[in-house]
Amino acid sequence: YMTDKRAMELLAKVPEAERNALFLFERGALMIRAGKLKKAHQDLQAALTVEPDLFPAFDALVDVLAATGRIDELESALKQNLAAERFVGYSWARLSELHAQRRELEPALAAGLKAIDEGVVDPGLISLCAQLQEQAERFDEAEDLLMRLPGGGCGGGAHPLLAEFWLRRGKNLDRALESFKGAMRQERDNPRWLLRISQVYLAKGWRKEASEQVQRLMSQGELPEELRAEVKDVADQLQQK
Repeated sequence: YMTDKRAMELLAKVPEAERNALFLFERGALMIRAGKLKKAHQDLQAALTVEPDLFPAFDALVDVLAATGRIDELESALKQNLAAERFVGYSWARLSELHAQRRELEPALAAGLKAIDEGVVDPGLISLCAQLQEQAERFDEAEDLLMRLPGGGCGGGAHPLLAEFWLRRGKNLDRALESFKGAMRQERDNPRWLLRISQVYLAKGWRKEASEQVQRLMSQGELPEELRAEVKDVADQLQQK
């Protein structure tokens, strides 16, 4: 295993004439790890000038532009690649993220769906697009997208994000329950799955079982901020006769 310092020493010995795109990319990647983002930007840009199809260099450059807040430059680099039909799926996916960060929801969804059409199977992107479709009340399309996520656990059941969608829509509750139980077997310490199980029980009218799960949740001490309101909501519903 070579240290970054040793790698930098070896790169410094490469003769000028042999410093090709790959060399520039390797040095740029080392600069990123050293926190020297300005130098990394120069090297990665130079690598792509020599070899525009060097995807790892473009991927690293996108990260550098995002980290240094050069968002306009990042957007323009992605659009240039789309115009050149280069790294198409990747570029649409990153554009989708960019639009989502700016709360530009329609362009975020449009770009994300284009990335998925190009074969991008990133779960983060799929769940982002499904979330945007659900907000737009395009429920069937959201469900179709979530169906593409690989099933969770050994049983190959539904992915937990699909199960959460079903729970919100009040459908396929038995399959959702199996998915949450599978997720809990894999992440025993994650209170999210206990909460989801209690919500399914409540939706099915199994108040006693729901109440038991809520008590288990309450006894776990400090709950994550984003779950607290949901736990309180289930507890409040259980109080109502």
